[in-house]
Amino acid sequence: MWFPNAFWPAFFAVGMGALILALILRSGIKRPGNIPAFILFTAFFLWSFGEMLERLAGPPPADEAMAFLGARVLFIGIALSPAAFIHFSVEYPYMLRMGERSRKGVMEILYGISAFFAVLGLFNPGAVIFQGVEPYSGLGQEIWGLDEAPLYTIYTFYVLIAALAFIGIMEYKYMKTDMKIIKDQIILSLTGFFLAVVLVTASSLIPTLYGQSSYPLTTISFTLFSLFVLYTILRYRTFLVSPGDSSGTDEKGIFIMDRRKAEERFASSVKRSVPGIAFVFEDPEGFRKRHGLRDIPVFQITEEAGKDRLNPLKEEHREMMKFIILSFGERAKSPVILLNIKKAVEALASPEEYKKIVKDLKALAESTEGTFIVAE
Repeated sequence: MWFPNAFWPAFFAVGMGALILALILRSGIKRPGNIPAFILFTAFFLWSFGEMLERLAGPPPADEAMAFLGARVLFIGIALSPAAFIHFSVEYPYMLRMGERSRKGVMEILYGISAFFAVLGLFNPGAVIFQGVEPYSGLGQEIWGLDEAPLYTIYTFYVLIAALAFIGIMEYKYMKTDMKIIKDQIILSLTGFFLAVVLVTASSLIPTLYGQSSYPLTTISFTLFSLFVLYTILRYRTFLVSPGDSSGTDEKGIFIMDRRKAEERFASSVKRSVPGIAFVFEDPEGFRKRHGLRDIPVFQITEEAGKDRLNPLKEEHREMMKFIILSFGERAKSPVILLNIKKAVEALASPEEYKKIVKDLKALAESTEGTFIVAE
């Protein structure tokens, strides 16, 4: 099999896309932000995979049919990208505040356009998307590349417009939040995205406008953006919280009770399909097993670092707790939130510090419009 120099950027982008898709699936596809993230990185994966097939097709004139298959797969990724860009920006790192019906309507239109062009690219009737593939020089070797039809070029500008919309929405979200942890995620994502847009524009769109051939750095740009997003997933635990398919609760407000009753009330609500999230002093898996609960977000309050562990004495972790509660509250219908952290916080600090933390978190109860249970 032939492995030209231009194969390796596409191969690395495919690997990075597969890794992020696996992380999203592992965290749960129904969790906030996961569906648009999954679609966006599926688009990147298909785009990169199609380009990889083009590179593997052998030096021209060999395997033109395989190169053309890669071109069709590649374009399906391109077709999905505009809707996925905007969908992702609407939900990441928190939901854009707009009417649910309006949001759903916009997404249906965008995905409808994407589906239409994906079908056009797959079947390419009358060579409407591309004429075929042709050899050109890429990274010092002859490789296959797309022979684009005018509609293909027009659609790539539509992708660019969607990318600019992504930047605009993210900047708007940045201005509308006071939480440093959210601002940091947005800055990191925008940095990676800006670098990706610059690379694609400089290596592909501008040369196309001037009728010049060049090697597009699209897959390298995907890899850059993917690395930044992967860092936010690992650093800030993005996409951790899931409301699931739940009915909500009619009991709204703050309730303070002893630990046993608090846990029983929380478990009873969750078992009645009320969306729930818990912050506890014990191991999350042990808490779930003890109460017969499955697939609900549980976070342990502890000094040790690790998955699903938070230390509210650290500013970043306290911000994370707020972010998780707000994120869950805006996606779930009338959720129940258990705050059983007194034992853990007093072991780390003091009763006075515990009161400060609880007061800070109880201020978020109004935003959740659900049940906020504090175990004392």
